[in-house]
Amino acid sequence: MRVMTPGKNKKKTVFGAVSVEGKLYYSIQERKRAVNFIAFVKQLLHRVAELGQSAEGGLILDHYGIHTAKVVQRFLAETQGRLHLVWLPSYCPNDNPQEKVWSHVQQAVLHPPEADYHDSLAEREAVTRRHLARLQRNGCFHVFQA
Repeated sequence: MRVMTPGKNKKKTVFGAVSVEGKLYYSIQERKRAVNFIAFVKQLLHRVAELGQSAEGGLILDHYGIHTAKVVQRFLAETQGRLHLVWLPSYCPNDNPQEKVWSHVQQAVLHPPEADYHDSLAEREAVTRRHLARLQRNGCFHVFQA
């Protein structure tokens, strides 16, 4: 998902993952590149380890270019089997829980019913962070049922 600001073509990227328990993990970064994706996955693995969960895990991914980049494949090889990937069929956003979260965030933050526009990228990022933090606290299963 991209967080955009009106007037200028400045953007930030939000990487996200949803656990099987409905817990949301996210990171807002300057760019949407494979190296940023790897940084997010490293943060995710570190956070999961902090919580005392299994040292092994899996990610369900779509075939977006940064997910399939050679640098990502090399990083996965370095995890020595601790991280497994499951690939979704080509273009099936309805089967991707993270896409439902992005849709929910876009409706709530980027296109709110009261047309609450944000004057700057920093303001939009702050509103996005608050909304994502609410989803983290409350879980995001309700998003999937909408």
